[in-house]
Amino acid sequence: MDNGFADIGKVYDVESLREELTGVDLGWAQGVTIHHTAYPNLDMRPKGFTVQLIRNAAWGYKNDRGFSAGPHLFVDEDQAFGMCPLGRPGVHAKSFNQTHIGVELLGDYDSNYEVNSARGRQVVANGARIVAAICVSQNWDESSVNMHRNDPKTSKTCPGAHFPWTDFKQRVASELEDREEITRDPVDSEAVRERIAHIEWQLAQMKQLL
Repeated sequence: MDNGFADIGKVYDVESLREELTGVDLGWAQGVTIHHTAYPNLDMRPKGFTVQLIRNAAWGYKNDRGFSAGPHLFVDEDQAFGMCPLGRPGVHAKSFNQTHIGVELLGDYDSNYEVNSARGRQVVANGARIVAAICVSQNWDESSVNMHRNDPKTSKTCPGAHFPWTDFKQRVASELEDREEITRDPVDSEAVRERIAHIEWQLAQMKQLL
């Protein structure tokens, strides 16, 4: 495989993806584009993705379609599997290849059954966490996330006619808010600063009494 498929074999949970992103230059990107695999669907992959499945998909992208790269990440309910390196554009949506990271979610979300299944909801939730990790690394908000079907050059419904887009965006926004609370410097809190100032005043008064 050439460089457009060099991340095959990398597997991330949210925390390890955050660590990976600290060493990746995403200066080329402006956001994230969401896709669904459609085929395979959830029933076809009862245990999620495997590295071999990603390798097989890459072979098809390169040899059947003539692509120089593929999407960046393939997400199931537990993990994210790499394909195209995050530090360079991939191939996943004509209008967004040069500006957006391509994230494929396992499942066929043209199907109401898969959208409403327990696994489908789990994939959507994990996808939101993965996308939020990318957004946090670049100081992007949820407005930087779009869908393949937003591409004016496609007629596809991807990531599915029934994909829960509003819920997905809200999940990403919630993950971003939670992460902001975790990473915020407590000294930036006005209440904390006031408390510190009060303690310092008390110490000063005590020294005068000694």
